[in-house]
Amino acid sequence: MTGTTTTLCVRRATYWCPELKADDPAKKGICSNFLCDAKPGVELMLTGPSGKVMLIPEKDPTADLIMVATGTGIAPYRSFIRRLFVEKTPYGEVYKGLAWLFLGVANTDALLYDDEWQSVLKEYPNNFRLDYALSREQTNVDGGKMYIQDKVKEYADEVFERMDNGAHMYFCGLKGMMPGITRCSRASPPRRASPGRPSSRSGRRRASGTSRSTKCAASS
Repeated sequence: MTGTTTTLCVRRATYWCPELKADDPAKKGICSNFLCDAKPGVELMLTGPSGKVMLIPEKDPTADLIMVATGTGIAPYRSFIRRLFVEKTPYGEVYKGLAWLFLGVANTDALLYDDEWQSVLKEYPNNFRLDYALSREQTNVDGGKMYIQDKVKEYADEVFERMDNGAHMYFCGLKGMMPGITRCSRASPPRRASPGRPSSRSGRRRASGTSRSTKCAASS
């Protein structure tokens, strides 16, 4: 990438009508279907970025970044990881923290950019960590489906210890993951933050929502 490239990860939003027993084209997602059906060469007008929600704390090269995503919520973290480990950036060259990615999808076939994550993991094993929650292939400690909140819960003590030591935690994807993670946070015993490293627990951000859909397609 040269700095003039924008990459999108799009889930095609459709609506399955129980009465028609088929997709109802009148209720499909306008934006996602337009993008998925667009042909090479089509010119698009983009706006943004807006706000300051998903930003890397580039003033602190030792900060741990804990990234939690479901489905296409992986998109902003792909840019994080590329900036840290793939592209030549000033922050990436001095980064000494841990970038920890949690990704929840239905099964192995639904994993996005796995080849990129494995490449980074191989080259930067001390600075990049990867955990998947595959709801149709894995089970949680109670024997139920493994959702992203269950995977985070497995590492709750370490996750919140890192946050108390100044880590930044990000959420992107379905809002449904948040109640479980919130309960996990409340169940984790409070710890004293290290001197000079204020706790980031109060600064965690709510997940961005996505529409429910029955079919998906990714384009980049």
